[in-house]
Amino acid sequence: MQKKYFFKNKLIKKFKQSITFISIIRNLRINYNISNKKKIKLLILSENKKKLFYSLILKLGNLCSLHVFKKKPKKKYYSLIFETKEYFIPKLLKSNKLEQKKKYL
Repeated sequence: MQKKYFFKNKLIKKFKQSITFISIIRNLRINYNISNKKKIKLLILSENKKKLFYSLILKLGNLCSLHVFKKKPKKKYYSLIFETKEYFIPKLLKSNKLEQKKKYL
């Protein structure tokens, strides 16, 4: 007799959304020349408690931390919108320009 397996469609959908979001973070890193070796923090602008797989996003996006805020941050951040939430990653251009100069020297 075969076992029947039931899948939770909501869970699978959240996983697919998380994977899509990770690819958005990776594309942002490429576009703004942020090294994958450098751990960055992610800020989430949301009042909604609905979560993706944040632990998976932290690991595969190479993030050092993830914070949820109710107001937009005052510092300079790269902004990205995914579904109904706005996310922010700090601008690290100064450090990346220094790294690039070191490569050429």
